[in-house]
Amino acid sequence: MIERLLLQAKRTALKSEGVGRSKSYRVGSILFDKRHRIVSCRCNSYKTHPILSEFTCYPHLHAESAAILHRGLDNCKGLSILTVRIKQPNDQLTMAKPCEVCYNLCSKVGITEIFYSNWKGEIEQHAY
Repeated sequence: MIERLLLQAKRTALKSEGVGRSKSYRVGSILFDKRHRIVSCRCNSYKTHPILSEFTCYPHLHAESAAILHRGLDNCKGLSILTVRIKQPNDQLTMAKPCEVCYNLCSKVGITEIFYSNWKGEIEQHAY
């Protein structure tokens, strides 16, 4: 289960233009349901969104918020999210723990489980 979801999250991350000073990081998030069907995939972006300005003064689209907005704020209850960060050029997984704003957004829309890559490249889980 997690391998298929992880593969899709990696593919999504690699679509990103990159973030950080050297743009060497790619972040991707997928939303999935209890049957592990993927319902939304998005990567990080420097674009902004007006809804995010309700949560932060830095309304750039993190991968988590982009996936949630793509699915719709009213359509995320009971879903889970997986976020990965890939470091270029060797495509290593690294820390992708959601920021406080993304955690709050996940909670507000009803996401029940959060999975993310850690510093060791392993997947960790946070449940509400």
